[in-house]
Amino acid sequence: MIPRTVAQQDGDGVVPALQVLVVEGETIAAYDLPERGSVLVGRAPDADILLADPSTSAKHARLQADAGRVTIEDLGSRNGTQVRGQKVSPQQPQALAPGEAALLGSAVLLVQRRGGATRRRRLWPHGYFEARLAEECEIAQGAPFSIARIDIDAGAAAESFLAAADALRPLDIVGIYAPHAFEIILRRTTSDTAQRVTEALVQRLKAGGVGARVALAHFPTHGQSAGALLEHACAALRPRAPAGEGTVGRDVIVLDENMREIYRLAEKAASGVINVLVLGETGVGKEVLAESIHKASKRAGGPFLCLNCAALTENLLESELFGHERGAFTDAKTAKAGLLETASGGTVFLDEIGEMSPTLQAKLLRVIETKQVTRVGGLKPLAIDVRFIAATHRDLVQEIRDKHFRSDLYYRLNGLCLEIPPLRDRRSEIRPLCDAFLARLAKESGIARVPHISDDAAALLEAYAWPGNIRELRNVMERALLLSDGEDLEPDHLPLETLRDPVDLGPVAIGGRDGDIDGDAAGAANDDRWNAKEKQERARILEALKAEGGNQTRAAKKLGISRGTLLARLERFEIARPQKRAN
Repeated sequence: MIPRTVAQQDGDGVVPALQVLVVEGETIAAYDLPERGSVLVGRAPDADILLADPSTSAKHARLQADAGRVTIEDLGSRNGTQVRGQKVSPQQPQALAPGEAALLGSAVLLVQRRGGATRRRRLWPHGYFEARLAEECEIAQGAPFSIARIDIDAGAAAESFLAAADALRPLDIVGIYAPHAFEIILRRTTSDTAQRVTEALVQRLKAGGVGARVALAHFPTHGQSAGALLEHACAALRPRAPAGEGTVGRDVIVLDENMREIYRLAEKAASGVINVLVLGETGVGKEVLAESIHKASKRAGGPFLCLNCAALTENLLESELFGHERGAFTDAKTAKAGLLETASGGTVFLDEIGEMSPTLQAKLLRVIETKQVTRVGGLKPLAIDVRFIAATHRDLVQEIRDKHFRSDLYYRLNGLCLEIPPLRDRRSEIRPLCDAFLARLAKESGIARVPHISDDAAALLEAYAWPGNIRELRNVMERALLLSDGEDLEPDHLPLETLRDPVDLGPVAIGGRDGDIDGDAAGAANDDRWNAKEKQERARILEALKAEGGNQTRAAKKLGISRGTLLARLERFEIARPQKRAN
C-alpha cells in the first residue's frame, strides 16, 4: 500500500494531502497519494494501486503527483483510459484535478482531498469472511493468494490489532475469527509477499506491546477450498498434542451403516497387499481412512507418508516422489531420496491423484508395474517396497473419458475402491464427532472442562448440510470453543449466518424465459461450448435446482457447495438465476 501522507509544508504554504478512491462494482477502496512521485495502477501484483476488475490491464495507467497537482498517463492498456469523457492517448499525461474521475476499463478512479483521518478498516464477521474466501477460491482460477490467521495476546484489545492492520492494502479482507483471533485474505499475493506483509504486521503489533502468533495458508498450494485453507492455517496454531496422543481429526467415529461397511472392507484390504482407491468429497476423511488401513496392516511399523498431488508443481512433485541426483536441475546441489524410496516397507498416500499431470501418471504407472524407481537425473533404477493408497474428489471414470486420466493407472490403483459418503448423509455421526473434537481441542488447549453442546446448538449442527464435511465441522468446533470461554456451547457460539438458511422466497421459475429446465438441459446436451465434464456438471446443477424448486440455498447444499459457489457456476454455465414467480 502507498504510505499515508499528511498535509506538508512546501515553500510558501501547506499542500493538501490527496487520495484516490477506486470504485470496482460494489467495492470502494481509498489510497493516499504521496506529495510527489509516481503511482502504478493496474492488476499486476507489484502495482501500487491494485485493481481487480478484469477489464483493466496489468499495468494500466500511471498517476504522477507533484505538490497538489495530479496527472494520469495510460500505459497502452487494452481497454483504455478516459478523462472527462475523452480517451487518453497512451504516454500522453492528462491533468486530473481533485473532484475529477478517470475511467480505467470499468473501474473508476476519483481524486479528492483527504480531510481528516482516514476511516479505520472494518472487521468483518467470520461468516462473511468465509463466504468471501469461498468466492475468492472460485474466481482465482489458479492465481495465487494467501490467508493469514493471527492470534494476539489474550489481554490485548481489538483496537491494537486494527491500528496495526491499517498497514494492509485496501483490497485485503480482514475478519474476526474469535476474541483475540483474526483472519485476513491477502488477495492476489504470492507466498513470499504474504510472509513479508504478515511479518511487518507482527512487528507493528510488537512495537505496540502486543504479542502475536501467525499462520499462513497459500492458494492453491495448501488447498483450493475455503475449508482446506482455513484448516491449514488453524492447524498450525493448535498446541502440539502430547507424544503418542495423536492429533485432532484422527478421532474415528463410525456409527453410520454405510461407514461401518466401508471400514469393514478397509480392514479386509489392510490384511492384503492390494492398492486402495479412496473416493469422496473434500473433507470427508479420506486421509483418516488411509491411515487406518496402514495401521491395521502388516506395514504398520513402516512409514506412512502423505503427498498432496494438487499442492505441488509438476517438477516439484516429480522430485518429491522419485528423488533426484546432484546437478539434476539448478537447485539440486545434493542428491535426495524421493518419497517412494524413504517409504520402503510402508505406505504412500497420494491425495488428490486426479490432479497429477499425464507425464507423471505414466511414470507412476511404470513404478507400480516394475516396483522400481529412478531418480530425476539418475540412470540406475532402485527397488522399492511400497503400498499405494490414492484418493481424489474427482470422478476418475469421467476423467478417463475426457482423456485427463490414464485408464491403466486407474486400474492399477483401484485394487479396491472405497467411497466415503459426505457428512450430510451420515448425520448420526455429527454430534459424536463434535464431542470428540471438543474433548481433544480442550485437552490440547489446557481447558479443564469440556463444554457440553446444548440441544438447540446440536439441532443447528445436525440440520446443516456441511459442504466442507468433517474438516468444516472441526473448524466450527475449534472456533466455538474459543467463543464459549469454557461455558457450554449455545447457538450464539456457532456461525449462525452460515448454519441458518436465508429466507425462502418460495416457488421460482428456472431455466429459460418459460422456466423449462428440462428443455434447457436437453439443449445443453448438444452445445459445443462445454466439454463432456462441464455438461455433466451443468446437468447436475439444473437437476438440483429442479429438485429443490429453484431454492438456491437448498440446491447448493444438495450439491455440497456454498451458495456463492453455486451463483458463480450459474453465471459460468449461463443458467438464468431463478426468479420468484409472478402471482
